[in-house]
Amino acid sequence: MSMCVMWFSGLIQGDGYLDDRHIELYNSSEDILRKAVAFLKKQVEKKRIHVDIYSETTNEELKNKWARIFNLPEQNIKIKKSTSPWKYRKEKIRLRVGSKKLAQEIKKRLKKPDINFIKGIFDAEASVDIKGYIEFKQVDKKNGREIVFRTSNLLKKYGIKSTEPKTKRDNINNKTDWYFYVKDISLFKKLVNFTDSEKRRKLEILLKVNKNRSFKFFSPSKGQSLWEIMEYTHMPYHKIRAITRSHLTAR
Repeated sequence: MSMCVMWFSGLIQGDGYLDDRHIELYNSSEDILRKAVAFLKKQVEKKRIHVDIYSETTNEELKNKWARIFNLPEQNIKIKKSTSPWKYRKEKIRLRVGSKKLAQEIKKRLKKPDINFIKGIFDAEASVDIKGYIEFKQVDKKNGREIVFRTSNLLKKYGIKSTEPKTKRDNINNKTDWYFYVKDISLFKKLVNFTDSEKRRKLEILLKVNKNRSFKFFSPSKGQSLWEIMEYTHMPYHKIRAITRSHLTAR
């Protein structure tokens, strides 16, 4: 149980909300959400687990879909219209639970984070960059800076090499982020890795590219992503871009 509690605590620290009795998690990865709901079922009764689904359409079929995925009653699930101006490939999900006991346990775990905490917070906030590293970032507000530096120091504790935290401006979303890059992705995979299958796949592609010195010939087709080309050719991003010089996008 302690491993799962620490992982879940990392998720909440990275992309959730916590007070004395209320716990909320925001995510869109089915893999992460399945694991989170399975954990919560062991902590509280099913009827206390509530799910909000934010979608561009308020189709009731979504309620049935996620009720099956989570094995929860449909009355526990609400469909809400997304107010975000951005289009997403996946629904945005919020899990809500009221449990004073679990909230206190999470707060206790946050004081002494370990490798499972790192896995949780990376599941929440990290992305695999096609250029060959993992990016971890938080918005520069409230405790964002503190979380980034704390996570960076935890990686050092386990010998996982990363860059020093810095800030960068995100003009598209009109915000500033604190961030760092994980450079030793091989050790990261061995000690931490991701729960989300898409991130695991991308990390595996990067590792294969790093190991291989022979490349396959390719002729890019319309609609083919850079990740798909990398997976087939074992060729690093910069070489593919130099060859294609096209409008292919990393997705």
